[in-house]
Amino acid sequence: MADEVRANAKAFRLENTITGLVSVPLLVITSDDGLAPAAKALVAGIEAKGGKKIARKPDRARKRDHYVGSPVYTSKMISSHFQDHYERGL
Repeated sequence: MADEVRANAKAFRLENTITGLVSVPLLVITSDDGLAPAAKALVAGIEAKGGKKIARKPDRARKRDHYVGSPVYTSKMISSHFQDHYERGL
């Protein structure tokens, strides 16, 4: 599997999925671990192609062992995101 990933690294890049993600509701959770710029670039690419079903939520966790915050908080955030999209008919 690792050989396949290395051999197809360019094809497997996340930005190659932008066209397919334009119509998909997304919840983008970022942290202060240095990866937020890549997530922001992905969101910008989706929005540039007309994607509007994106909610952004920065994770306030400051410790690396709390990468996405508490599971309960994350679960509630995801539920409220998709409930909002459902109510708005997105």
